[in-house]
Amino acid sequence: MARDEHEVWLRGLLKAERLRKGWSLQQAATAIAKELDWGTLTKQAFSEWEQGKTHMRVDAYAAWCKVLGLQLEIDAVPAGEDGVTVRLPRELAGTCRAFATLAPADRAVVTELISRLKR
Repeated sequence: MARDEHEVWLRGLLKAERLRKGWSLQQAATAIAKELDWGTLTKQAFSEWEQGKTHMRVDAYAAWCKVLGLQLEIDAVPAGEDGVTVRLPRELAGTCRAFATLAPADRAVVTELISRLKR
């Protein structure tokens, strides 16, 4: 998915969640401004964000998500490197981080061991 497609998808998701909650444009703008400690965010400015007429900063997207009860997650990986995001139970997070930080040769050994386990 191209960058612009991601933004269109994200804005659509956030708009749908705003509407599901029954929030007006002004209610969303007020909540985001409060979250960012901006003082005010006009209904017009927020509407232009939601429609993609103006671009938002990442912190504004994160605040928009937060006020709707969502969490914005961003992955930054080196160009050309593949990555897969998988949601796991919280108790596995430490193990996964430990695996991800292993040297490539050690990761290969662990991966081989796992592949030999019966499922």
